[in-house]
Amino acid sequence: MALPPSSVLGATVSGRSSTEIEWYDTGDGETAIPFYQYLLLNVYDIDGDGMNFRGYGRVADDLADEADKG
Repeated sequence: MALPPSSVLGATVSGRSSTEIEWYDTGDGETAIPFYQYLLLNVYDIDGDGMNFRGYGRVADDLADEADKG
C-alpha cells in the first residue's frame, strides 16, 4: 500500500504541573488539608504559521473539608 505524498505540520508542546499540599489547624482546632494542583500548557506553531496556545489552570480543594467553613 502506497500513501500519496502530503505535508505534515509539527507543533512543539511543553508544560509543567505542580502539586502543593498543606496541613494546619484552623482557629476552631480542626485540621485542614488544602490541596492545590497547577497546570501550565504551551503549544507553539500549531498551524505552521506561528499560531500558539497557552493555557493555565488550577484546581483547589480541602481534603479534610475544614478550610473556609463559615
